[in-house]
Amino acid sequence: MIESKSSHIREIGQQIQVNVPAQGASVDMGVVYPDNADAYIGPAIIGKVKGTNTDYSMENKRFVNALLESNIVTGNLVVCGTEKHLIIASRKQLIEGVEASILAHSLVCNATISVTREELEYDEYGNVSGSATVTVLDALPCYAAQVNDRMRQTDAGLLQSTVMKVYGSFVSGLINGDKATVLNRSYRVEDINDSEFPGVMILQLAVWTG
Repeated sequence: MIESKSSHIREIGQQIQVNVPAQGASVDMGVVYPDNADAYIGPAIIGKVKGTNTDYSMENKRFVNALLESNIVTGNLVVCGTEKHLIIASRKQLIEGVEASILAHSLVCNATISVTREELEYDEYGNVSGSATVTVLDALPCYAAQVNDRMRQTDAGLLQSTVMKVYGSFVSGLINGDKATVLNRSYRVEDINDSEFPGVMILQLAVWTG
């Protein structure tokens, strides 16, 4: 049964590349996904998560069934063709008590997020001489969801000012008040949740008024 599961994935699976965020990735590193020479490449079965025809929240959700050797965990970015999948859940599939494959859920990335910050500059005497715009995160693949009435009814954690939620691989060093750019629009980072899914950050963004 276990071998047949692996054979099934190899036979009908699509080729994927699993990109792992840099250990302790931070904005200071500049690159969340470093040289991908060691990235895993292999087969996986990817399909839509079943839901009702009116369940719009399921549109961008996928299941991923991969070989154990892929070592897929939450926070990984799985590339399949032109699609990028952010892994938000992952577990080992057991057959007769033995690990046979990895079952994961993902969000299909529909945008990228870049983040900048204004930092003060000082002269040799310690006086403020001006400010500079610093890029702290550049074009991170993400899943962006515009906040609507339905989300406000079901998500008690939404802030009143939030107009967009963004899911991406966790990067340390972002702070509230940073300027985020998503789909060519500017937003202010209002909240950073890094505890709901290990390795994933969920950002609440408000309209940028600076």
